Amino acid sequence: MRAKFHEISWHYSRLDSVPQPILSAHFDFDLSHFSSTDSNSTGPSSNTSGSNAHLDSTTTTSSTTTPRTYRFVTCGVDNTIKVWSIDGSDELKITFLAEMSHQASVNCVRFSPTRACVAAGDDTGAIIFWAFEPLDDKQRELQKQLQGGNLMDEEDVENLENWKYKHSIKAHRDDVYGIAWSTDGRYIVSGSVDNTACIWDTLTYKPLYHFRDHSLFVQGVAWSPDQQYIITMGSDRACFVYKRNPKPRTKELYTAVAVHKSVEKVYFPATEIHAKQAPTNDKEGDTPANSAANIEEVLQENEAHEKKEGLEENSEMDDMNGHCHEHAKTDTDTKLHGGKKNKSDGDDSVGIDPDNLDADGDDKTSSSIYERMFVYETKTTYFRRPAFSPDGLLFVCPAGRFTDKTGAKRMVSYVFCTNTPSIPVLRIPADDTTIAVSFSPTFYTLKDGPSLISSLPYRMVFAIVSKRSLFIHDTQQTNPIAVVSCTHKAPLTDVAWSPDGRVVLITSEDGYCSTIHFGNGELGVVTDKVPEIKIVDVKYTPPTQQGSSSTNTIGSRNTTNKISVSTPALPHVATASSTAHMLPHTSSSSSS
Repeated sequence: MRAKFHEISWHYSRLDSVPQPILSAHFDFDLSHFSSTDSNSTGPSSNTSGSNAHLDSTTTTSSTTTPRTYRFVTCGVDNTIKVWSIDGSDELKITFLAEMSHQASVNCVRFSPTRACVAAGDDTGAIIFWAFEPLDDKQRELQKQLQGGNLMDEEDVENLENWKYKHSIKAHRDDVYGIAWSTDGRYIVSGSVDNTACIWDTLTYKPLYHFRDHSLFVQGVAWSPDQQYIITMGSDRACFVYKRNPKPRTKELYTAVAVHKSVEKVYFPATEIHAKQAPTNDKEGDTPANSAANIEEVLQENEAHEKKEGLEENSEMDDMNGHCHEHAKTDTDTKLHGGKKNKSDGDDSVGIDPDNLDADGDDKTSSSIYERMFVYETKTTYFRRPAFSPDGLLFVCPAGRFTDKTGAKRMVSYVFCTNTPSIPVLRIPADDTTIAVSFSPTFYTLKDGPSLISSLPYRMVFAIVSKRSLFIHDTQQTNPIAVVSCTHKAPLTDVAWSPDGRVVLITSEDGYCSTIHFGNGELGVVTDKVPEIKIVDVKYTPPTQQGSSSTNTIGSRNTTNKISVSTPALPHVATASSTAHMLPHTSSSSSS
């Protein structure tokens, strides 16, 4: 593993060339559509394939890229989105490809999963769609001359690719903070500062369904691979989980099946961590690349400490298992009948008197058994970006917190099973408020030993970014695979994986990006057990028009499969900064 800080001009002020915050980034997972001459196609392409099919497209691409070259897009406060390429060599050379301008800061950007199109949401409340077009002769000649260099070192650089304005949706009354494409590439869901989320049809550019349950900003959205579930997270410290309504021709296209606001207090025994903290950049001469040098040493020292105190903690944790199973119940507000919420739903969680809340939104009375699951809006940045696993069986929500036995506030991310979304099954710790989550699209073979997700025949790897650190985890082991800290001088904003799962890109408010490159086999052996994804149509179509089946299948996974979470002998994770705890996986009380 190698971390690299790319000190080039990413997004900057045109007046004084000062770097501007980068707010989002995303890799294109299928480069094959860039070789198509039909750039004006509005429908999904026919090259949709299994989750690992992108491994071929990254080695055989159009003439604008080289073998093992990735294309990604960034956006920022400078009112632009920019397309880049990065080679897969050890140098990880970045090449500028194109720039597109908006009228305001661009908060989120995502490639379409099925066509050469980018969607970007900005501060005007608009979502603008940009379509790729083949190069003309002049641009092709310029590209031959400059390809492979660091083009952003020049003051005036021509675009090496044609990205044309396609359409604009005045999606919201205020800033758009999050967008997510459906797997079939036809629909997009957006979240906004106007407290709403909305599904849009990208063929007609008309709204399909509105979500109006949040009382404050919607700061992140996610769409499951099978298109059945949508997650929204907001600054009202709530997470809504919506499921596609199986009833045809209903007004409620998606129904809330879980609403996470508060959780009963469960006091886990705190584990003191004696391992070294990640190095800082306080000393003169330190470089961001050097900050990850001692990560392996940190984890090894921490693992040795765990083994030393393992016997003492095991007995204490075992005593707590029964207590956790009995009391780790979330206030999901899931008694939803006919799509209507209970009278108890609102800004404040059930069981908490709003008059007793302090500045952090916590209950000041010691008798309360409830506490908020997610951090107060002043404790995070602009975004709370959840993510589904590539098989759709799990989802992870950032910006979590809980109070340990000592009364200390711990920052965590919550892991949920999609088939039982009413209660989290795992807390993953962090050194600060977590901002975004992203799963690698690659599946790996299981390692020897027990697994957290006992019924999965493969491992999945995912990245979580806090304000200052990157954590790499998988679905099998309790300890993180890697921790990278202090690479930037300002809070991190987003994280993205390359199509082959070997490069992680993180963005920051300091106006720069960093990459973490994994060598062959460092994350494990890629498996050929590609799961099947059974896609559900977002918009109901009568069987007479569509046939007897209303689903499309990608890969070889059936979404009706259930998964279970096994509790290891030591049900907690110790990292270099905090302690994570396994929550019991009980039966769900959410409506279906």
